[in-house]
Amino acid sequence: MGRFLIIISVLTILFSCKQDQLKDKFIFKPVPESFDKYSTQTFNEPFFNEEHYSYCEWVKVDKNERFSGVPFVDASTGKQETFDTTKYLYSAEVFVIERNDTTFMRTCKTTLADTTLNFVLNDDPFSQRNTELEIVKFGDNLKSNFVVTAIPTDSSYKLPTFIVLTQNILLDKQKYEKGNNLEGKISLTIKAFYPMINITDTIKVFGLLKTTVY
Repeated sequence: MGRFLIIISVLTILFSCKQDQLKDKFIFKPVPESFDKYSTQTFNEPFFNEEHYSYCEWVKVDKNERFSGVPFVDASTGKQETFDTTKYLYSAEVFVIERNDTTFMRTCKTTLADTTLNFVLNDDPFSQRNTELEIVKFGDNLKSNFVVTAIPTDSSYKLPTFIVLTQNILLDKQKYEKGNNLEGKISLTIKAFYPMINITDTIKVFGLLKTTVY
């Protein structure tokens, strides 16, 4: 009887571990949920139950995950480089709608200092976005900053300016410790002014986060 119980216990543990393993899923381009989903305190979207991944932008890959292209020579070293075929996991599926163009931020790094959570979102290494989003949450207070990360060397170039109009973040826990997993949703509207073309626009940023707190 004792041996039978041990076998049952082992099988139960193995089954539980298997259940905890998330399925890897190649996502060529993220597709947004309905907009109202990003303001609901539910975390049942597929992103939270699957490990979404893709490749860096230098890799030519189609929707069927077939690679194409040729190796290239690095001008700085003279060496032939091969493709980076690393499967980079998404820690975010965030959509940025700017001037009617939709781009993504698929990387979120989260750190904890005392009781303050710091989020930095960008699209490295998936693409060469030149902006990133910084969010600081302390208690019920929230501060967001949308910044340009690649500054042109041309001194005549005038950077766009950004003002956060609305911001919201929903998290699956009230408090976190370092090493905890974090699931969240964000939605922001940002006023942008582009002085080089004298245009004002409203940027929408919304999406899902799935990170580890460091």
